[in-house]
Amino acid sequence: MKKIIVLSFFALWSSISMAGDKEEEYIREMYGLSIGLHHIKDRVDDNRSIFYNYSNDKIKSLLDRDSTHHDKTGDVDCMGYVVMWQGQDFDINAPLAYTTIGKDKVKVEIADSEWVEGRSVTYQVQCKGDKCEIVEVYEDGKPFTKELEACLKNNGI
Repeated sequence: MKKIIVLSFFALWSSISMAGDKEEEYIREMYGLSIGLHHIKDRVDDNRSIFYNYSNDKIKSLLDRDSTHHDKTGDVDCMGYVVMWQGQDFDINAPLAYTTIGKDKVKVEIADSEWVEGRSVTYQVQCKGDKCEIVEVYEDGKPFTKELEACLKNNGI
């Protein structure tokens, strides 16, 4: 009986400790692509594209609205920064620390570098089978989609 209890405990502990592994790997992969762009001149647009491709349809729709407005007017109203790096100026050589929070959130801490102050961002990732996507981003604890929706609405976009 003790063997069954011990084996059940280890099986449960193993499944709990693996929760979030797929989500964290998804976010690590996204940053890996970004870091691989270090030699490309226009990293800001390329990093926006990477984030876009890793996001769900709701986030893509909001980003499309902002981008369409920018293309028509040249104005930067809501998205004047790179979400992944939490700024317009960023250092892809800054050390990154990943922390899985619960079963579906991954916090990325971007350390201070020589010329950029450290920052962090938390992603909520939803995985179904082998397909994952970012469903929400938390910047300073605030949901990205709600903040961007409000900004777009306030600017008539």
